[in-house]
Amino acid sequence: MPVVDFAGMGQALKRRWWVPLLTGALLTGVVGWWAWTQPRFYTATAVLAVEQTKSAILSGGGSAVQDLKSLEILRSIEQEIISQGVLLRVADRHGLRNDPILAKPKKNGLPYQDDEVVDEFGKRVVAKLDRGTRLIKIEVDDTDPQRATDICESILGEATRQSADETSQTAMLTRQTLAEERARTEAKVAASQQAVDDFRARFPSLPLDEHQSDLKTNTIEDALRATGSATTAARGEVSRLENNLKQIEAAGGQIDALLRLTDIGQREEVAALKRSLGEKEAAFVVIDAEYGPKHPRHQQAVKEISETRSQLAAAVSRAVSMMRSRLEKARQDAAGLTTDLADRKVDSLQFSKVAGEFATLVSELKADRANHGRVLAGLKEAEVNSAVGNSVLRIVDAPLKPSYPSKPRRLLLTAAAGVFGFGAGLGLVLVLHFMDRTLRSIQAGENLLHLPGLAALPADPATSLKAGLLHGRPDATAQMEAFRSLRTALSILGKGTAARSYLFTSAREGEGTSYTAMNFAVSLAQQGYRTLLVDANLRRPTLDGVFLKERPATGLADHLSGQGTRDASACQRTEISGLYVFSAGVTTRHPSEVLNEQAFAILLQDAAKWFHKIVIDTPPVGQVTDALPLARHVDSVCLVVRAAVTPRAEVRRAANKLNMAGAKPAGFILNAAPKEALSGGFVGDFAAGFAPAPSFRALAAPGPS
Repeated sequence: MPVVDFAGMGQALKRRWWVPLLTGALLTGVVGWWAWTQPRFYTATAVLAVEQTKSAILSGGGSAVQDLKSLEILRSIEQEIISQGVLLRVADRHGLRNDPILAKPKKNGLPYQDDEVVDEFGKRVVAKLDRGTRLIKIEVDDTDPQRATDICESILGEATRQSADETSQTAMLTRQTLAEERARTEAKVAASQQAVDDFRARFPSLPLDEHQSDLKTNTIEDALRATGSATTAARGEVSRLENNLKQIEAAGGQIDALLRLTDIGQREEVAALKRSLGEKEAAFVVIDAEYGPKHPRHQQAVKEISETRSQLAAAVSRAVSMMRSRLEKARQDAAGLTTDLADRKVDSLQFSKVAGEFATLVSELKADRANHGRVLAGLKEAEVNSAVGNSVLRIVDAPLKPSYPSKPRRLLLTAAAGVFGFGAGLGLVLVLHFMDRTLRSIQAGENLLHLPGLAALPADPATSLKAGLLHGRPDATAQMEAFRSLRTALSILGKGTAARSYLFTSAREGEGTSYTAMNFAVSLAQQGYRTLLVDANLRRPTLDGVFLKERPATGLADHLSGQGTRDASACQRTEISGLYVFSAGVTTRHPSEVLNEQAFAILLQDAAKWFHKIVIDTPPVGQVTDALPLARHVDSVCLVVRAAVTPRAEVRRAANKLNMAGAKPAGFILNAAPKEALSGGFVGDFAAGFAPAPSFRALAAPGPS
């Protein structure tokens, strides 16, 4: 599961705090300038109510009441209020064709066409239906508050007048059409009524009812359903009894098997005798234990049990006989009901055919009557509407002259621009943080490498490696404290006091490996350890130039190739008490050939006899393999990472190389760390794995002074 580095995001925001402030200020200034240079508009508002119904012509020439509550019709009325015709008439009435605010003069000097006027004017007029109501709100924007009010009143007048004219014209057309339709529907109703009466006369015995309702029942259909239900029940009873008799025959006259059948064992007589037999047999067990077979009580009990068993067998036999009689009776009833059901079906089919034809005639009669009723109602409504024009729109609120401008909302726009700009700046900082593929904090390194962060070293202003030696520098208090923390971390991590040798390497050149190794060695010497600093970077040796006036004639390269001396005289004493340097030496062979693994292991064993601590500086493991064979023989391997410089992929690759070589790093050191990375101490989430630090005196070993 990926780990979100909240601490790193916080550090990124703290480092680039000026970015959101800058973007917020820029966007605030741009939007504020735009808002203060735009013309200010005043909004006049009016409200119209749509009536619930109005008269409408039917497709057959009649009239009906049209429901105006549906959303589609309300939306249509909403669009009619600001139709092109209405907008064009209102624009001409108020002289908006030449209004420079409405439409700036064309470059060619030609006047605006009607569609262009409607287009521009329509941007300043809004008709909006309030959700869940029949109210339509009309809003008009203009730079002059009085003219905004006048335009809004003109639109109200156009909308209500247009609605009244449409209603009046519709009523006149409806009245003319329905006057002819009334005579035709009256004749059709009379013909349909005559057809129904004639059909009923042909079948006087059938229950044909013109006004049939759900509360009335059809006697023929009811009889058919009742007979069908009775037939099904009778057949079920026959099937059940036949199944019981099959079980009786399978029992073969065994009383115990017959008693397990439900219809026999649960009969009242049989159940009583079965219960009595059980009680007597239970009592016999006690009598048989107390008395012999010749005792009167024993003989009496045997006799009672025998009589009860005989009675039970007789009762079972009677139950079987009664079941056979019931089966025969059930078969006769089922046969009779089956015959009756067939007769009922024939009657039902005949009635259904006649009833269907009758229902069709009745349906036609009802449709003709309903149509005639609609024609009469429409004719009456048309007569009323043709006399008085009736608009479906009613004015609820007339427009009032606005006192304050509504657009643009300068303060709101400016504030929103500032908030948005600030948020965009924060987003930009976070994007840059996530795009940054380097390590900037101990926590980020631990999440990446799953290794402890040993120390975060502050940046050193020194311009050379020799100037970077912290010994005797009063201006390097923070750096020295960081190396003391590193010394403490390595003393309590892993092997603790048992660790004698420390190897420092990095992912690539320029990470500060030599700087870290020499100052760590100095911190060990200052604590009282006799310390040997080995320069194993045969490609670019640098340590002898820091501690020695001139490079020795022999060094590590000569020792490993068998040409140098093997005693302590190869180590050069430095001006720092307790610190010795083993120079890299000079070789003409390839460094990977000189760095013999076995010879180096022997060197460590010999050095451990003379020194408490051995610190080894090596070339970057991410670029060359010189340090890999050496790392397997030291107690602690430390990976140096330059903050905000080394790519994460290279750091991970270097750690993997060490792991594959069998030298898992004890942790990593964040060199040249920013200030925010120094406040969290020398370890992150791995602090719980550290053991208490023992006294360094426990590591003291004999050797030369």
